[in-house]
Amino acid sequence: MNRTIKVFMLLLAWACTALAEEARIGLSFADDHADVFGGTNAQFHISLASPKALQGWLAWCFSAAGRTITRGESAVSLSAGVPETVTIDLQVPPVKKGVVMTSALDATLHSTGAREALANIHKPIWVFPEDPFAYEKEWLKDLQIRLFDPEGNTVAAFESLQIPFEEIGRSSAIGSISEGILIIGEGISLMDYRGLDELMVEASARGIPVLCLALSEGEFYMPGTRNSKMPEPEGIQFARSGRIKAFDKRLDNHVWSQDRATVASRIAVLGERGAVIGDIETGDKNGWPWIEFSFKKGDEKLLICGFGIIQSWKDSPAPRYLFREMLKYLKGRNENGRK
Repeated sequence: MNRTIKVFMLLLAWACTALAEEARIGLSFADDHADVFGGTNAQFHISLASPKALQGWLAWCFSAAGRTITRGESAVSLSAGVPETVTIDLQVPPVKKGVVMTSALDATLHSTGAREALANIHKPIWVFPEDPFAYEKEWLKDLQIRLFDPEGNTVAAFESLQIPFEEIGRSSAIGSISEGILIIGEGISLMDYRGLDELMVEASARGIPVLCLALSEGEFYMPGTRNSKMPEPEGIQFARSGRIKAFDKRLDNHVWSQDRATVASRIAVLGERGAVIGDIETGDKNGWPWIEFSFKKGDEKLLICGFGIIQSWKDSPAPRYLFREMLKYLKGRNENGRK
């Protein structure tokens, strides 16, 4: 092997080693959410790590429709093998009613004295207007929502967006509902309102769409199984957080709030002395946050949704936009609002 080839091989080995070291540089978004309200402040966090000490800077750019909204830089000083986090504060621009804006946050890590960037990342961000029903107030009125909400939290959320509803004062009144859509407010205990499960199933079986928001505790015999005296469903569907993306791929399905879990309660399906019981649990990680019963009459359904829609109502656009999609689903509307 002549001298020229040896020099070339050494340079190639050095370059490969340098590339391998750069490949081990960690640059990623620490946040698992991508939905924000327009006209608000939003915060994102970027995790950095390097196998060797590094001095440099992180450049970032927030853009939409090919135009830069804002950009910035943060000095970076990394110790070998010690991860660091850079916080980015964004002033998100307002968006028009009924318009969801596609935007992106891009970040690039640079080393002092180096001409090329060491790493870069890209994060799509969806900017939503606060009111998902801005142009659907008449449709909401036509739904004739009946709300049973002794806790009062769901009432407050509906009033914040001027969602029209008729409040039901007593659970026994559910048995006389003959039209509209029934919504059971979030946080109700089946132990405090015994028989509520039967009233929901019976309402759905006679043609009333029912949406039960996250229950807090209690248990019930699963309709269609042994020992259940409730009407038998045509079908039962179980789902986890992927059900949210099935409605709208833009909606976050893991993180809605920094302080609370996305799932408020789950239903653990248990066998007990030949019966099948749905046990409401707030700490169970193996239960189902979504159970859907469909009945023979028409296309009416009973949805029991364990996602904490009301508790995270103000924290993220995802809960209220998911709520809109569930109403459409219960009433058989497609994406454009037609039957």
